[in-house]
Amino acid sequence: MEFDQSDLQKALKILDALPQTIKELLSKHEIKKEELEPTLTPKPTPLKEPQNTPTPCKDLVVTTPKDKTYITYHNNANKVNLGKLSEREANLLFAIFQRLKDQGNTLIRFEPQDLKRMIMVKSNLTNRQLLQVLKNLLDNISGANFWIIREHVENGEIYEDHTSYMLFKQFEIRIHKPTQTIEYLDVQLNDNYQYLLNNLGMGGQYTSFKLLEFQRVRGKYAKTLYRLLKQYKSTGIL
Repeated sequence: MEFDQSDLQKALKILDALPQTIKELLSKHEIKKEELEPTLTPKPTPLKEPQNTPTPCKDLVVTTPKDKTYITYHNNANKVNLGKLSEREANLLFAIFQRLKDQGNTLIRFEPQDLKRMIMVKSNLTNRQLLQVLKNLLDNISGANFWIIREHVENGEIYEDHTSYMLFKQFEIRIHKPTQTIEYLDVQLNDNYQYLLNNLGMGGQYTSFKLLEFQRVRGKYAKTLYRLLKQYKSTGIL
């Protein structure tokens, strides 16, 4: 059952007037050790040898029409406060997630035309504007609270190790210096977060929605609410 667009837009307008609500909802969530394993996946995603040559985005097999393309990821990604992302940055991040889905630790190369197609329904961004979106996205993702907490017992005492990892193992922007325009973007998911996008199984620990529908939602806090509502629809838990 899809959202009624008129009701959705009314809810989103109300939400955008209450940004602190969403910030409080997400600000203190952390990823626990027992949540690290993907649902119904007995073995971790097999990792390939490190790549020297990226796989072009256009070479990834895509058989689904754009208006029916879904983004699916582990619910733990919803626990990270992404409130600093602008609409365009959020559109691009989740479009990248969709391309990285079930690709393991593949290094993927995005050309400027790939990124412009991914960023929103209709995009007239110049190459320089696109470069600024990428730089802002990297800055905001670097500041997000991607923490892994592991509990262990040592000499009868209980300890927690809090470790912060970057979401991406590689996020490399090749820039043509004289014109300050993008040649390409290389992206590879950090091994510690492979479970967010790979081998999700059928146990309900994931969020799934139409990428195009998400990109049409206006307002960065409204986009957060949309993701949480989709998770709640599947699990009954926020």
